[in-house]
Amino acid sequence: MLAASRSASTATTYKAPAAIPGWRQHAIYVDRAIVVLNKPTGLASQPAPHKARQEKSRPTTVRPILERFADSDRLPWPCHRLDKRTTGALVCGKNPSIQRDLHSQFASGHVERKYLAILRGGAKTFKARSPIVIQTLLETHDGAVSVPHDPGSSVEGKISETHLRVLASSPVVPLTLVELEAKTGRRHQLRVHATHIGAPILGDTRYARSKLSPQITEYIQDLQDEDNLYLHASYISFFRYRTTGQNKRFRLGIMAPLPPSFVALCQRVDIPIPEEYIEGGVYVDGEREESGILDDIEGRWRVKNRSVRPHAEEKSIT
Repeated sequence: MLAASRSASTATTYKAPAAIPGWRQHAIYVDRAIVVLNKPTGLASQPAPHKARQEKSRPTTVRPILERFADSDRLPWPCHRLDKRTTGALVCGKNPSIQRDLHSQFASGHVERKYLAILRGGAKTFKARSPIVIQTLLETHDGAVSVPHDPGSSVEGKISETHLRVLASSPVVPLTLVELEAKTGRRHQLRVHATHIGAPILGDTRYARSKLSPQITEYIQDLQDEDNLYLHASYISFFRYRTTGQNKRFRLGIMAPLPPSFVALCQRVDIPIPEEYIEGGVYVDGEREESGILDDIEGRWRVKNRSVRPHAEEKSIT
């Protein structure tokens, strides 16, 4: 998930196309140093400079969105990665200084990342609602990531850790909404760990070892799209600095609103979703900033909140 730090790229001279529907809603937060996107499914998170012309007619990355925020000769650049089919919060730095700072925070473990996922397993699969710690080695062979059968003999395996918290299970089909916290940032870590505990992420055709049960298919077949992986980078937080005041360092948190398809599926199978996850928002030291305005860093929340769904309920970030 993590990417090496990269200096700001030179923006191209063409005008960014309006080919990505609703591009304005994908840029959910902006301040003087960063842009946070709510990345849609199907777009790569790392713009490829040599494909800039191709992006003009058929967007394949987030580049056309970032072009809208190019400053002089600098294109905001993603400071980490999200898989192509994963949606949610993607933090992009506007200049080399903030990019280096965020890369350092990722490397030192100061960035908090929480994901929402729908797993193929019901209440019987997750009898314990307390946090589940999944810690394994992960190794990569021919592009595929796996947990080694014999950890003691693994040469290339890297320690990976995920914390799982059950939020709600469907009373009608074996599906469960969970929060996943990535303590390490290995490639495909969350997807492999979910499969490792016997509850793959819904829509994950690469790592799931079995087909969907007819019971699930009957409920969701008209909602399921081949691009839908029900894994959403819901919340990310990291340190920022005010220019004035006594406590200059603070933790900035951004919650990316859930995609409508994710919400619709939860409604269909009677899984309640806290309103906070649907609406998204800005947080300062864990507390929601209702105005969405952070004057100290020229920060603005850019999303018009959707109406609250029937199953919405209050929840606070802890």
